[in-house]
Amino acid sequence: CSFILHGTEPQPQAGGTSSTPPPRSSSGFEASNIPASESTFLDASIDGTLRIWDRRQPNPIARIHVPRGTPPFCMSACWSPDGNFIYVGRRNNSVDEYSLHKGLREPQRTFKFPSGSGAVSAVCAMPNGRHLVCASHDILRLYDLMDPGPETRASSGNKHSKVPFLIIPGHRTGIISQLFIDPMCRFMISTAGNRGWEGTSTEVMLGYEIGISDF
Repeated sequence: CSFILHGTEPQPQAGGTSSTPPPRSSSGFEASNIPASESTFLDASIDGTLRIWDRRQPNPIARIHVPRGTPPFCMSACWSPDGNFIYVGRRNNSVDEYSLHKGLREPQRTFKFPSGSGAVSAVCAMPNGRHLVCASHDILRLYDLMDPGPETRASSGNKHSKVPFLIIPGHRTGIISQLFIDPMCRFMISTAGNRGWEGTSTEVMLGYEIGISDF
C-alpha cells in the first residue's frame, strides 16, 4: 500500500546547530537531528492513566490522569517528534493532545473521530511534526495537526466544513496493535493484534510506502 503526504515541509527542531544539510531520503523528506532522551519514557495503562518516568528515579516524575467524562483504558500514546507534546489514544474514538509547556492537568485539545469509529488503539507521530497516524477499530487515519478545527474556522468566518484527516487504506475493522515509521519517513508498518486486550483482530501486518508532495 502507499499514501501521500501533502505540504510536509519539515519543522525546525531545537538542538540542530550543524550547517551541513541533513540527509534526504528517496521520497524527498529530510531527516532532522531530533533531540532524544535516553532516560525518559512514557507508559500507558488499562485504567487510562499515563506516567512519565525517569529511569534514574524510583517513582514517576509526572502523571496524566483520565479527563472527566472519558472512559478508562489507554492502549497507545506517543511523543511528538520535538518532545513538546504527548498524544493519547482514547477509548471514546478520540485522541487527546497534551502540552508539556502548558501543563499535563488537562488536554490542550481533543481530536474527535466519527461516531462509531471505535477505540483508538495505536497512535504514531510523523517525523515532519505535522501529521499523526491514528488507528481506530474501523480504519487508519492520517490527522493534520495544523488544522485549526471547526470552532476556529467558524470564528474566522469560514463556514466551509473540512475533514481534518485522510483515510489510509488497508486495515478494515480490527484492533491495530502497533505502528512504526522509519526516521526518513519512507515506510510505515502496521500490525493488527489485540495484545491480550478484548476485541477482534485481523492478525495481519501491512507495509506502506510514503510519498511526499511539496504542496
